[in-house]
Amino acid sequence: MNYASLDISLAAVIPAILLAVFVFLKDKTEKEPLPLLLLLFGLGAVAFFPAHYAENALISLFDTAFADFFEFTTEGGMTVLSEAAYYCHRALCYFVGVGLVEESIKWILLFLITRKSVHFNYLFDGIVYAVFLSMGFSAVENVWYAWLNGWDTLLLRSLSSVPGHLFFGIMMGCFYSIWHTRYAAKCEERRFAGAGLLTVKKPFSSGGWLAAAFIVPILLHGGYCFVGYFSSSSITLGFYLVTTILYLLCFYFINRMSDADVATNRSVVALLKKKYPDYETAAEVQANEGVSGNE
Repeated sequence: MNYASLDISLAAVIPAILLAVFVFLKDKTEKEPLPLLLLLFGLGAVAFFPAHYAENALISLFDTAFADFFEFTTEGGMTVLSEAAYYCHRALCYFVGVGLVEESIKWILLFLITRKSVHFNYLFDGIVYAVFLSMGFSAVENVWYAWLNGWDTLLLRSLSSVPGHLFFGIMMGCFYSIWHTRYAAKCEERRFAGAGLLTVKKPFSSGGWLAAAFIVPILLHGGYCFVGYFSSSSITLGFYLVTTILYLLCFYFINRMSDADVATNRSVVALLKKKYPDYETAAEVQANEGVSGNE
């Protein structure tokens, strides 16, 4: 049955929009430009379609690979011949087929669109960018499943899947902002060293934070779906408990990062001053004489 209609479509989109607006309003220091945020939201929405195609292809591949471990009845039932194979199949479906596909697409878009943006100048900005991407994706995903399954599924997904995407976006944005700050510090370090104003110790490392922005949301997303799949009463209770914790963690991280937000250049200065006692002197020389060559 097709439940596609204007009212269910609006109801499916509203939770994602409200959460995106909430995060936007929490950006207290300097609001990000709406055209950039709308672009990210739109790209996240469009990204659902290739992600959905890739997920179905991978899950079909995993189903074929594990077909010998399951027996299907004419009534549509299934007998599991190997419990270990069953859990392995489910883990591959959710961690690779869902988590890896969806979060890697978001990560790629986030990196390509925002890494060199002149507006990316505060720590909270990375969270805003990642959340708008995630909410765009979640909005279309919610509409898709609402059309297929109706209001009951819409209500359940609005209370679980949408905040899940919010949390994955917040985690991606946190690590992404830390990477952005440390990468900027590394560029400044090279620039000062190239001008002979600083002797570089071990260079700032930033790649691990960028990798964390990629890996952590995948693991969280895969684990969230994996737990949510099983239907025993204890696991279902645990799933709703985890969902409640996600809500609380979302608001905690948003409030914490929003209240503690500082300009990226101030964060970079703090990192350089901590590492190099002579940084302030070098900065004065740079200001008086000029240092060329931005990274």
